[in-house]
Amino acid sequence: MFYIRTDANQTLASGHVMRCLTIALELQKQGEETTFIIADGSTRIFIETYHFPIIQLNSLWGNLDTEISELVEVIGEHNIEKLLIDSYCVTFAYFEKLRECTKVIYLGSLEKKFSIDLLINYSNTLNMNFYLEEPHFNQTKLLLGPKYSPLREEFKNITPVVRDRVSHILVTTGGTDPENIAGKLVEYLMKNSKIQNIGVHIIVGNMNKNVSFLEDLEFIYSNVYLHHRVSNISALMQSCDLAISAAGTTLYELCACAVPTICFAMVKEQTASAAEFEKQNILLYAGDTQENLNQCFENVKMNLENLVGDYEMRKRASERMRNFVDGKGSERIAAAILEL
Repeated sequence: MFYIRTDANQTLASGHVMRCLTIALELQKQGEETTFIIADGSTRIFIETYHFPIIQLNSLWGNLDTEISELVEVIGEHNIEKLLIDSYCVTFAYFEKLRECTKVIYLGSLEKKFSIDLLINYSNTLNMNFYLEEPHFNQTKLLLGPKYSPLREEFKNITPVVRDRVSHILVTTGGTDPENIAGKLVEYLMKNSKIQNIGVHIIVGNMNKNVSFLEDLEFIYSNVYLHHRVSNISALMQSCDLAISAAGTTLYELCACAVPTICFAMVKEQTASAAEFEKQNILLYAGDTQENLNQCFENVKMNLENLVGDYEMRKRASERMRNFVDGKGSERIAAAILEL
């Protein structure tokens, strides 16, 4: 039995849990079951769908140090040999104490000299030299770069398709979207005559509180379609000719599907990665919604018009995206975990 410690809620959104679920499903394929350890009940809605066992600590997700003693007790009771942790709230004390009783794996952009056994950092902004030249990591197994993007099985072996004309656009803003960015953006784009005849498909996350607003948009505009609880998101992505997406793991999924994408940041932590995608000539970056929402929307519109009107531009973007992510990252991660 393998164990994963992670959380999801209105503040964190669902990204951490979803990528951990991907790894758990890949391990399951290889004969290893997984139990999830969570702080509180907010995370259950995601995990229970997949029927993985859950241990709830009833702790504070934003202050992991307060749960150390209880988690150490859980490790002992369940004889946990390996523990994957996916949280921005880790500390030196947290890792040090846990490593005394189990092998510690971390999934995330950890650029600090913490002592762990396996690090998975698939960020396109990672400082490779920090890990490879720092003696502190000599005893840490390193899985670095986009080739380790933890994508689900459905993102493997996809054959990209670039159509002559743009008929469908995908809009996705993650599982929560507390500021209703998707709704506001689509409402803004509907004023553009060049887009009014193109189907706009909005993915509505499980924790999205703006459903009524989005339903009103769907009612008002005949070319707006809502998609709830999508079971095969790669198929939906491939059915669209372009995508507009918040930064996060979704961008790596869109790369695997090779769907030309305009991205934006919804929180400060996403800005560097989203901007780097454009710097590397993989995606187009529209800006940070928190910094200047109107300018971000204007940039989305401008980039969208360019992509809609230029087939060769879309084709080149699709080719670069497919070369960037091959969809086999979770398979590589699972193999490394089993070998640890």
